[in-house]
Amino acid sequence: SGNCAVAPPSTVLCPEGDGWYCGDTLNLETDTLYLCMNDQVSVLEVCANGCTVMGAGKPDQCAENQN
Repeated sequence: SGNCAVAPPSTVLCPEGDGWYCGDTLNLETDTLYLCMNDQVSVLEVCANGCTVMGAGKPDQCAENQN
């Protein structure tokens, strides 16, 4: 099987419940912000400047443009 297969939604658990997560947290694409609801993951935004993990209890977000 190829490495680019996406795991079935039922296998993904939202680490801290429903909310926004960077791909790093979910073992998905690093610079993508995902919405995790009821253990179903969907792409919220592809982050142009990377994704920032905000820490426990806070929704992750796309990094601000550093310019």
